[in-house]
Amino acid sequence: MPRAAEDELMFVGGEAITWPAENEGDYWRALHRSVASLRVALRQFDERVGTVDGDRDLSPDGRQRRLAALGMKALKDVSELPDLQTARAYAEAKLKHLGKIMGLHRAAPAHVDSSVLAEVRSVIRDAPARERVAKVWALMGDPIVLAAVTGAPAMLSGLDDEGMSLVEARVVEKLYPVEASERTRVEQARRHLDLAVLRAEKLVMKCARLESGPTGEMRSLPPILPLRPPAPVLPFRATA
Repeated sequence: MPRAAEDELMFVGGEAITWPAENEGDYWRALHRSVASLRVALRQFDERVGTVDGDRDLSPDGRQRRLAALGMKALKDVSELPDLQTARAYAEAKLKHLGKIMGLHRAAPAHVDSSVLAEVRSVIRDAPARERVAKVWALMGDPIVLAAVTGAPAMLSGLDDEGMSLVEARVVEKLYPVEASERTRVEQARRHLDLAVLRAEKLVMKCARLESGPTGEMRSLPPILPLRPPAPVLPFRATA
């Protein structure tokens, strides 16, 4: 039966080598630990596969049934791995925290009346359509302008969704470069983690000889039958 090679095990979560060190934050520590736990779970599964594969008292059908059962349990264990759930929760919490910080510009200063915000939007709206985004950019240093435009629906300032996206992109670039960089890293690490889980599942399926059916259900492949010894070659006898 196919066993997991060491390079296949290390390929699971291999992108973690590009992540910041564990001491850069609790969420990075959790992400690194989740990859380590995935590899431990895979090694334990691989050892069990080796035990079943080495049991010569099992018939081919019996061996395949054991492997399929091990594979199904391993897939369940991977999906429910506590360190994996913890890492995802930490990453989600960090992204929410960064999103909250990067949305502070949408709140108007406490002393500013709503009529002032409406007047700002009116000024932007009265500008020619192709100049509205540039006008907001030019006034970006004023928190009242930012709050008036980004804290309300785009159409109130005469902008469409694309225009508002351009405004928000410039705001992030100017006001939150550090937070934006960290958000990108965490989002990328979260994608890496999802990829690691997918690779782990594929490795389990390969070693347990499982495949995904038409509706997504797991099913066992036919057992590998032992090779029959070649038929003996009979000596040639010439006939009279």
